[in-house]
Amino acid sequence: MNTASLLPRAAAFASALLLAGCAAAPASPRGLRLQLNQSDYAVYRIEADALGSYEVRDYDETVYLTRRLPLDEEKLQALAHLAQRSGFYTLPADLADLPQEGDCSAEQAPSAACPALEHIVITSDCGPDWRLRISDGNRSHEVHWECGLLDAAQRKALQPLLAAIDALFAEHPTVANAPPPRRWRR
Repeated sequence: MNTASLLPRAAAFASALLLAGCAAAPASPRGLRLQLNQSDYAVYRIEADALGSYEVRDYDETVYLTRRLPLDEEKLQALAHLAQRSGFYTLPADLADLPQEGDCSAEQAPSAACPALEHIVITSDCGPDWRLRISDGNRSHEVHWECGLLDAAQRKALQPLLAAIDALFAEHPTVANAPPPRRWRR
């Protein structure tokens, strides 16, 4: 066989490989890793083998710890898509750097952008910083915010993702029946 007759066969073989690659199943969520930390300990953790762990601490002492929770692959995939859609990988590392939604001074008339002040909450119960790290394939990003409290801009950016993480673990009886953590105090 001469080289000219081998070229069409090689081209056909290469195109078949390319088509097979395009038709392959979507990436497995097993590449997803996640860790949500309160201060220096992990509250929620997802490893690349689709297992999770959950921890409750009280005054720096571990009260409840459950590891090796099998996590639903479809929900993991949905969480990976939510992280992408919500723009998690483009958030500033410090959520305090997010632009604030509307600068509502006391002189402004109440509106949809600046609702009327109804009550004031004063608290000294400001807990440690929170950090959320998500890695998925080649992407990895971490954000942090203070006191476990989110202002309006931070809540809009992060709340759907935090709710999805809570929901992923909450269906496990060992997590659902865990003692609630007490509020952190200085």
